[in-house]
Amino acid sequence: MATGGRVQSIALAALTAALGRHGILALIEPPGENLTHPAIRATAWLAVAAWALGWPRAWRGVGAAVWLWGALAAVFHVAVAMHTGHTWSHAAAVRHTEEVSGVGAGVWVNYAFVAVWLADATWLAASAASYRRRPRGVAWAVHGFLAFVVVNAAVIFAADWRVGLMWAVMIPLVSLWTRENGERPA
Repeated sequence: MATGGRVQSIALAALTAALGRHGILALIEPPGENLTHPAIRATAWLAVAAWALGWPRAWRGVGAAVWLWGALAAVFHVAVAMHTGHTWSHAAAVRHTEEVSGVGAGVWVNYAFVAVWLADATWLAASAASYRRRPRGVAWAVHGFLAFVVVNAAVIFAADWRVGLMWAVMIPLVSLWTRENGERPA
């Protein structure tokens, strides 16, 4: 594993330890309707951090462990949000998404985000060579969709100082992605 991969793995392990414990403890509690439960935000930031750490390397077809861990962190976030905020009710999640974003069906975009990321990460983990050979348009569509959802979720669900932090992270990531785009195997 390259040095960059070790740094990513260490950073992700530290984030998981710091933020993931909130989610694990929350899942032990009885299901609830506390939409401000700290575990929801903590696990969301864990997934976003894992996405930010893994995205530039996954774009190049490397970093499978971090990319898969991030996808699993997104699954974990959805489970925590459904458990602590929606009592495992899809209808409650739709109502909340409607209240926050104006589009209740947007919850399906969240589900699609998790499914696409998990499928992409599984593909990279299962066959990096095949993943690197996929058509460039597929790579752009997948990573573009994931980036679009991360940015929109930050704007809609974290409309405070965290949005500024998200942009401070996103701008260098987009710059890195654009610069390294030419290095991605065809």
